Amino acid sequence: MSFLEASLETVRDILKSWILSLAAATALWLGLTYFKVPESSKWFVGTLALFFSIVFSLQLGKWMYDIFKRLRQRSATIEYLSALSDKEVVVLGGCVRDNRRDAEIHKYEPAAESLTHKGLLDPATKQQEESLMHSYVIPMFVWKELQHRKDELLSRSEAINARRAQEDQARKEERRISDQQRENDRYRRRW
Repeated sequence: MSFLEASLETVRDILKSWILSLAAATALWLGLTYFKVPESSKWFVGTLALFFSIVFSLQLGKWMYDIFKRLRQRSATIEYLSALSDKEVVVLGGCVRDNRRDAEIHKYEPAAESLTHKGLLDPATKQQEESLMHSYVIPMFVWKELQHRKDELLSRSEAINARRAQEDQARKEERRISDQQRENDRYRRRW
Protein backbone atom coordinates (compact mmCIF):
# COMPACT_ATOMS: atom_id res chain seq x y z
CA MET A 1 0.00 0.00 0.00
CA SER A 2 1.49 3.32 -1.03
CA PHE A 3 1.63 6.41 1.16
CA LEU A 4 -1.11 8.10 -0.87
CA GLU A 5 -3.48 5.15 -0.45
CA ALA A 6 -2.81 5.02 3.30
CA SER A 7 -3.43 8.77 3.60
CA LEU A 8 -6.69 8.58 1.68
CA GLU A 9 -7.82 5.69 3.87
CA THR A 10 -7.09 7.79 6.96
CA VAL A 11 -9.06 10.71 5.53
CA ARG A 12 -11.99 8.36 4.79
CA ASP A 13 -11.96 7.10 8.39
CA ILE A 14 -11.92 10.67 9.73
CA LEU A 15 -14.82 11.64 7.46
CA LYS A 16 -16.87 8.60 8.57
CA SER A 17 -16.40 9.45 12.24
CA TRP A 18 -17.20 13.12 11.57
CA ILE A 19 -20.42 12.24 9.75
CA LEU A 20 -21.47 9.87 12.54
CA SER A 21 -20.78 12.44 15.26
CA LEU A 22 -22.59 15.14 13.28
CA ALA A 23 -25.58 12.84 12.85
CA ALA A 24 -25.60 12.02 16.58
CA ALA A 25 -25.32 15.71 17.50
CA THR A 26 -28.16 16.60 15.11
CA ALA A 27 -30.33 13.81 16.51
CA LEU A 28 -29.64 15.01 20.03
CA TRP A 29 -30.43 18.58 19.03
CA LEU A 30 -33.74 17.53 17.47
CA GLY A 31 -34.60 15.45 20.51
CA LEU A 32 -34.51 12.16 18.61
CA THR A 33 -32.90 10.24 21.45
CA TYR A 34 -34.03 7.31 23.52
CA PHE A 35 -33.62 9.32 26.72
CA LYS A 36 -35.67 12.36 27.51
CA VAL A 37 -33.89 15.72 27.30
CA PRO A 38 -35.58 18.44 29.36
CA GLU A 39 -37.24 21.11 27.23
CA SER A 40 -35.12 23.88 28.73
CA SER A 41 -31.81 22.22 27.77
CA LYS A 42 -32.68 21.40 24.13
CA TRP A 43 -31.44 24.76 22.87
CA PHE A 44 -28.32 24.47 24.99
CA VAL A 45 -27.59 20.95 23.70
CA GLY A 46 -28.33 22.03 20.11
CA THR A 47 -26.07 25.07 20.38
CA LEU A 48 -23.36 22.97 21.96
CA ALA A 49 -23.66 20.33 19.23
CA LEU A 50 -23.55 23.03 16.53
CA PHE A 51 -20.50 24.65 18.14
CA PHE A 52 -18.61 21.35 18.36
CA SER A 53 -19.55 20.37 14.81
CA ILE A 54 -18.22 23.73 13.53
CA VAL A 55 -15.00 23.41 15.55
CA PHE A 56 -14.57 19.82 14.38
CA SER A 57 -15.23 20.84 10.76
CA LEU A 58 -12.58 23.55 10.98
CA GLN A 59 -10.10 21.13 12.56
CA LEU A 60 -10.91 18.51 9.92
CA GLY A 61 -10.29 21.10 7.20
CA LYS A 62 -6.94 21.97 8.75
CA TRP A 63 -5.98 18.27 9.00
CA MET A 64 -6.96 17.64 5.39
CA TYR A 65 -5.06 20.75 4.25
CA ASP A 66 -1.96 19.59 6.14
CA ILE A 67 -2.23 16.07 4.71
CA PHE A 68 -2.59 17.26 1.13
CA LYS A 69 0.16 19.87 1.60
CA ARG A 70 2.50 17.13 2.84
CA LEU A 71 1.50 14.91 -0.09
CA ARG A 72 2.25 17.73 -2.55
CA GLN A 73 5.63 18.38 -0.91
CA ARG A 74 6.51 14.70 -1.03
CA SER A 75 5.50 14.34 -4.68
CA ALA A 76 7.60 17.42 -5.53
CA THR A 77 10.53 15.89 -3.64
CA ILE A 78 10.12 12.60 -5.53
CA GLU A 79 10.14 14.52 -8.83
CA TYR A 80 13.67 15.73 -8.01
CA LEU A 81 14.89 12.13 -8.36
CA SER A 82 14.52 12.29 -12.14
CA ALA A 83 16.80 15.34 -12.45
CA LEU A 84 19.81 14.58 -10.24
CA SER A 85 23.34 15.74 -10.96
CA ASP A 86 26.16 13.20 -11.29
CA LYS A 87 27.46 13.84 -7.76
CA GLU A 88 23.97 13.46 -6.29
CA VAL A 89 23.47 10.18 -8.15
CA VAL A 90 26.78 8.86 -6.80
CA VAL A 91 25.81 9.77 -3.20
CA LEU A 92 22.34 8.20 -3.40
CA GLY A 93 23.63 5.26 -5.48
CA GLY A 94 26.22 4.49 -2.81
CA CYS A 95 23.50 4.41 -0.15
CA VAL A 96 21.27 2.14 -2.25
CA ARG A 97 24.20 -0.13 -3.18
CA ASP A 98 25.16 -0.52 0.49
CA ASN A 99 21.47 -0.81 1.49
CA ARG A 100 21.85 1.97 4.07
CA ARG A 101 19.60 4.95 4.66
CA ASP A 102 22.37 6.91 6.36
CA ALA A 103 25.41 8.52 4.80
CA GLU A 104 28.59 10.17 6.05
CA ILE A 105 29.39 12.99 3.64
CA HIS A 106 32.25 15.49 3.67
CA LYS A 107 31.39 18.85 5.16
CA TYR A 108 32.12 20.82 1.99
CA GLU A 109 30.46 18.43 -0.49
CA PRO A 110 28.01 20.50 -2.57
CA ALA A 111 25.92 17.40 -3.40
CA ALA A 112 24.94 17.00 0.27
CA GLU A 113 23.74 20.58 0.51
CA SER A 114 21.81 20.23 -2.74
CA LEU A 115 20.18 16.94 -1.69
CA THR A 116 19.26 18.44 1.68
CA HIS A 117 17.72 21.49 0.02
CA LYS A 118 15.67 19.22 -2.28
CA GLY A 119 14.43 17.19 0.70
CA LEU A 120 16.17 13.99 -0.40
CA LEU A 121 18.50 13.98 2.65
CA ASP A 122 17.90 15.06 6.24
CA PRO A 123 20.69 15.94 8.68
CA ALA A 124 20.91 13.07 11.16
CA THR A 125 22.36 15.10 14.02
CA LYS A 126 23.19 18.67 14.78
CA GLN A 127 26.33 19.30 12.76
CA GLN A 128 29.45 20.22 14.68
CA GLU A 129 31.78 22.81 13.22
CA GLU A 130 34.96 20.85 14.01
CA SER A 131 33.82 17.70 12.23
CA LEU A 132 34.72 17.27 8.56
CA MET A 133 32.14 14.52 8.02
CA HIS A 134 28.42 15.07 8.53
CA SER A 135 25.75 12.41 9.02
CA TYR A 136 22.64 12.43 6.83
CA VAL A 137 19.57 10.18 6.62
CA ILE A 138 17.36 9.52 3.61
CA PRO A 139 13.68 10.03 4.54
CA MET A 140 11.60 6.84 4.43
CA PHE A 141 9.32 7.93 1.56
CA VAL A 142 12.40 8.80 -0.55
CA TRP A 143 14.05 5.50 0.43
CA LYS A 144 11.01 3.53 -0.76
CA GLU A 145 11.10 5.36 -4.09
CA LEU A 146 14.84 4.73 -4.40
CA GLN A 147 14.18 1.02 -3.82
CA HIS A 148 11.69 1.10 -6.71
CA ARG A 149 14.27 2.80 -8.93
CA LYS A 150 17.19 0.75 -7.62
CA ASP A 151 18.32 -0.79 -10.93
CA GLU A 152 18.20 2.51 -12.81
CA LEU A 153 20.02 4.39 -10.04
CA LEU A 154 22.73 1.75 -9.61
CA SER A 155 23.42 1.47 -13.34
CA ARG A 156 23.64 5.26 -13.66
CA SER A 157 25.90 5.49 -10.61
CA GLU A 158 28.20 2.74 -11.92
CA ALA A 159 28.40 4.44 -15.33
CA ILE A 160 29.35 7.74 -13.66
CA ASN A 161 31.97 6.01 -11.49
CA ALA A 162 33.43 4.21 -14.53
CA ARG A 163 33.58 7.46 -16.51
CA ARG A 164 35.28 9.22 -13.59
CA ALA A 165 37.82 6.40 -13.30
CA GLN A 166 38.61 6.71 -17.03
CA GLU A 167 38.96 10.48 -16.71
CA ASP A 168 41.25 10.07 -13.69
CA GLN A 169 43.34 7.53 -15.57
CA ALA A 170 43.58 9.87 -18.59
CA ARG A 171 44.62 12.75 -16.30
CA LYS A 172 47.28 10.60 -14.65
CA GLU A 173 48.59 9.56 -18.05
CA GLU A 174 48.70 13.19 -19.23
CA ARG A 175 50.50 14.17 -16.04
CA ARG A 176 52.97 11.33 -16.47
CA ILE A 177 53.65 12.35 -20.08
CA SER A 178 54.06 16.02 -19.19
CA ASP A 179 56.36 15.12 -16.28
CA GLN A 180 58.39 12.94 -18.63
CA GLN A 181 58.64 15.75 -21.20
CA ARG A 182 59.75 18.19 -18.49
CA GLU A 183 62.39 15.72 -17.37
CA ASN A 184 63.62 15.27 -20.95
CA ASP A 185 63.78 19.06 -21.43
CA ARG A 186 65.81 19.43 -18.25
CA TYR A 187 68.17 16.72 -19.38
CA ARG A 188 68.66 18.38 -22.80
CA ARG A 189 69.38 21.77 -21.20
CA ARG A 190 72.14 20.30 -19.09
CA TRP A 191 74.05 18.94 -22.12
